Amino acid sequence: MDLGMALERLRGLCYETPSHRVWLDICALIDACPEESVEVAIDYAIEHMGRWPRGHHILEDLRPEGFDPRVAPESWIDGALADPGKAGRLRMARGITLNSAHIANARFKEVASGGALGGVGQVTLDRVSSQAVGWLIETLPVEVPLSKVDRLSIRGEPIYYWIVGALDRLSARLPALTRLDLASCEVSETSMQAAIKKPFAGRLIGLDLRPMLLGAGFEGFFEGAHPEMRLRELGLALGKFEGASRVLGAAQLEDLEVLRVRATDQGSEGIARAFGVRPWLRLAWLDLSHSALGDEGGAALIGALEAPSLKTLAMKGCGLGHRSVGAMAGAEGLGGLEALSLDHNGVDDEGVRALLKGSWGALEALSLSSNPLGDGAAEAIAQAGVLPSLERLDLSRTSLTDEGAAILARSAPHLSSLTSLNIEQTRVTRRGLRAMIGSPYLGEGIKEGLSSRLMLSIK
Repeated sequence: MDLGMALERLRGLCYETPSHRVWLDICALIDACPEESVEVAIDYAIEHMGRWPRGHHILEDLRPEGFDPRVAPESWIDGALADPGKAGRLRMARGITLNSAHIANARFKEVASGGALGGVGQVTLDRVSSQAVGWLIETLPVEVPLSKVDRLSIRGEPIYYWIVGALDRLSARLPALTRLDLASCEVSETSMQAAIKKPFAGRLIGLDLRPMLLGAGFEGFFEGAHPEMRLRELGLALGKFEGASRVLGAAQLEDLEVLRVRATDQGSEGIARAFGVRPWLRLAWLDLSHSALGDEGGAALIGALEAPSLKTLAMKGCGLGHRSVGAMAGAEGLGGLEALSLDHNGVDDEGVRALLKGSWGALEALSLSSNPLGDGAAEAIAQAGVLPSLERLDLSRTSLTDEGAAILARSAPHLSSLTSLNIEQTRVTRRGLRAMIGSPYLGEGIKEGLSSRLMLSIK
């Protein structure tokens, strides 16, 4: 490809909305350049990507707007190890995934020492053995540390007591490390309880421990942690035991901004009481999805929750019903919510009516997918008048019919800010689609999507 044409296309991509797809397009364009022009193209891309995010959150799916998608393609890592002269591509990456073969490669130290990884902020160790971690510790040059790495993810390997010493030594080579993600591997409670007492734990602000089930015997799990640890992001699984309140009441959690808790099917008794242990003054994102709460437990939790800064609440697959959504409508602390996801629950038409008795003036996204609701819910949404800011509505996998589609089409003035409407896998036929496409109120973006679906149904 001609260099001038490549640079022009690169510039256009760099100024698109940052996403994983755009990043992969940029990588492919770099690879399409003549080898002698690659470094010029890389410098050009780096120069024009200054507006891209640099966040490496533990729970990036809850905070996608701040997550940096620039993870190096595996082909770039393999290419650099085969020919260190090609390591320049890695200068563009802000994340890198390493396996045991990469770390054991004799050229890895050369690549790590050459400065190509100097901009990396996220390191993922994929199915890396304890021996390979030892190699990594020895390989990372003391004089050229990965000074920008703030997130370390380990996945695919059982992690037992060896992690205690390994993390302590590895963190010495990663001076900016503040987030530890163990969500995709097997980890023991005893090992992690020992690990979070180490000096590196005092720097942590993000910790994802979801595979590890805290139960009886670990009530004081965080109380023994390094005294300077103050977490802002946490992923955790809790079993059925009386000590849940003591776990969530630890001083290390009082500054939490992002929290994902999965209460297991062994029972969620006491979880509501645990959330009422303190006011969650900074909590902005709360995900309780796939917790075995049930309708009564969900209502109790909402009643106990005091989180005045909460913006996003996800309670997918929690067994919620009329009582839970009614509690949400009456909860003063949920009036500032901007996103609410209640997918895969037992919320029916009456449940939607109960939910919309609340004040939802700030709500921008409402997801009710895979609930036993139908046209009555559509009527309630269209006529409620309490969703002036709603931009995204998901009614997919429900019993919505053409009648409900027509109601939404006629009553859309109440939903004037709506830009996205998902009615996939409902009972809406071509008649309902045409009614919505002909609505003078629904936005053009919504109509384009419905028109595409109509054309596919005709074919």
